[in-house]
Amino acid sequence: GELKEGQPLCLEEDGERHAKARQALLNLKEQVAAAERALSEAYALHMGEELKECFDAFCRLLNMEKGHEISARSSDNR
Repeated sequence: GELKEGQPLCLEEDGERHAKARQALLNLKEQVAAAERALSEAYALHMGEELKECFDAFCRLLNMEKGHEISARSSDNR
């Protein structure tokens, strides 16, 4: 049969990678929920410096799809 566009050649290995990635994302969703609880608790306790570090990390995550120019920039503003 013909391969559909973008279809990987090695389906078993790829299916396993997808399953692992899906499981990792599910775990990440739970971690995000835990992070939300931790952040609101930190807010309640006015832990400004720790919160700033967390937000910097979240911003790096959110900017991932924009490419890697982020890491080059963030290294020189310390």
